[in-house]
Amino acid sequence: MKLLICCASGMSSSLLVQKMRDEVKLQKLHDIKIGSCSKDQLHKYIEEADVVLIAPQLHFFEQEIHDLASLHQTRVINISMDDYGSFNIESILNSVLEKNTDIKEAIKESKFEKIQNKLYPIAKRIAANRSLNAISKAFITTMPITVVGSLITLLRNLPIPNYDYFLIHSGLNSILDLGSHATIDIISVYTVFFISYHYISSYNLSSYGGGLISLACFFLITGRTNEMYSTQFLGANGLFGAVFIGLLCSYLYVAIIKKNWKIKLPEKTPPQVIDSFEAIIPFFIITTVCLMITVLMKMTIYEDLHSMIYTTLQTTLMQYMGNNLLSFMFFQFVTNILWFFGLHGGNIIGTITNPIYIPLALENLNAYQMGQTMPNIINNQFTKLFVHGGVGSMLSLSILMLLFSKSEKYKTFGKISFPTCLFFINEPLLFGVPIVLNPIFFIPLVFITPILGALTYFVTKIGLIPLTNGAQVPWTTLPIIFGLLQGSWRLALWEVVTIIIAAFLWYPFFSIADKQAYEEENNPCHN
Repeated sequence: MKLLICCASGMSSSLLVQKMRDEVKLQKLHDIKIGSCSKDQLHKYIEEADVVLIAPQLHFFEQEIHDLASLHQTRVINISMDDYGSFNIESILNSVLEKNTDIKEAIKESKFEKIQNKLYPIAKRIAANRSLNAISKAFITTMPITVVGSLITLLRNLPIPNYDYFLIHSGLNSILDLGSHATIDIISVYTVFFISYHYISSYNLSSYGGGLISLACFFLITGRTNEMYSTQFLGANGLFGAVFIGLLCSYLYVAIIKKNWKIKLPEKTPPQVIDSFEAIIPFFIITTVCLMITVLMKMTIYEDLHSMIYTTLQTTLMQYMGNNLLSFMFFQFVTNILWFFGLHGGNIIGTITNPIYIPLALENLNAYQMGQTMPNIINNQFTKLFVHGGVGSMLSLSILMLLFSKSEKYKTFGKISFPTCLFFINEPLLFGVPIVLNPIFFIPLVFITPILGALTYFVTKIGLIPLTNGAQVPWTTLPIIFGLLQGSWRLALWEVVTIIIAAFLWYPFFSIADKQAYEEENNPCHN
């Protein structure tokens, strides 16, 4: 029997897998094989699995996963919040071995149940939106490019005396510049391809042809001047144009393929050849549409689509979102509230905010590279200055548990969660303590990170700490190291300060919960 555990990013489930493998080996269940994957990887591996176990933060995706599993005759089981958070391996294995029917988590009746049930459908609609998912996945797919490009940019601009002189006279400056030119400076080119790729893939259609069409149309709309393509809209300035072109071409491609407007070849033709020929008619139609758009735009004051989008939409939206504390705090509140009810707030709200905050960061990085003033206080790197250990800045809570717990329960959770929270994996606390649906922890979970966000915004605004340079680094980057990579030891020091502030804010609520747990452990009625 092959078991596949699915969570949001594949990180917390990988921890569970190792413990399950140890338990399977201990019980000598040699016919059970266990693996893990993220939600986005599920379609690749579900065919090999006999049972899919869904992590609790993805329960709102249950129907979608059931639909996918039904195509492969695969069982689907929801892991309960308690079992997932406490790594109750025995209970999870029993749910697999004892019954052959789907086992759904029984949510305890509480005053939060009605709210939770109302939030699930809304979360499902947002998370299942094909367009938002395609954009979000495109940014995730291009992350290696942005990370490597950011590191090269940092290496090119190290604040070391005479360092720039050394680079120029050694010729390394032109080599390092080439690295950023081939990555960050043309990020829109990569993004437009992958938006189409992921959108068309969601319909289980061959997506490489659609991605290639979008890429060609992007260059067609970008246009050439003096026999050269302008680089003005190939980088961060063209990201909103890339989103529009990628989605437009994807919509048309799917509609054309669904109408079966394609060249039909003999059945024995190799699949690669079939895919290439199927894209010819869509390519012709979509290219014609984009040519018409290009001609029409030349009749306007903007002259091209990129300029219109950048002038009327991207610049306005980025200026508003990049320095607007209220909108940022709103998204923080919504994310945290979703998490309180057991929904993956980061995944749900990220589909909306990533297309806005990532370009803001890349705009900062471009300004940093050019030695100019960085324009955006708030971007996708800003949050990590004060959110440590995942939602609610729970690294501070894990430290409190590790150092100050009187109860065995919280001492144990401190030992388990501290190393995982260092790398932004806090499911042991969310579902083990639990923080989710726990009235004691509602206030700190929902309000601590908006408070820290407001403090971080104001100390940046008054110049106490610099703006983040927008360098894209892995989301598991450790605190302090992150601040240094964002360009300043002051940012690293501020990370330490926010960890301490978060600990003070968590402490009153942790103290209440720890006292209750201690009394239960030492009450003879509970022995």
